Amino acid sequence: MKKNYLYAISTILIWATMAASVKKMLFDIPNLEALSISSFLGFLFLLIWNIKTGMIKEIKSYSMKDYGIISGLGFIGLFLYSALYYYGLAQLSSQEACILNYLWPIMLVIFSCIILKEK
Repeated sequence: MKKNYLYAISTILIWATMAASVKKMLFDIPNLEALSISSFLGFLFLLIWNIKTGMIKEIKSYSMKDYGIISGLGFIGLFLYSALYYYGLAQLSSQEACILNYLWPIMLVIFSCIILKEK
């Protein structure tokens, strides 16, 4: 039970500082470079996690069509979202970006109820 609280608190702390830290990062490096670095670090983390948990064996079971679908969804879901997020942070103040950062999970839940008919 204590482990769950630790995860929740650490997630809130990371989420709360994300807009300010990314805004500060965008002063030093351009949007596309920041996007490339964050995408590479995410890929590296997931690769290490899959190797550690033994899930790397599943890679051999996918077909080329599956890799195409995974790549397309990854591009839309992560790359496009992050590109728009970094562009928005570059245009907005840190406070406005933080508010938007907190709104999208709420909108995700609302739209999943409306569009996907989730309960």
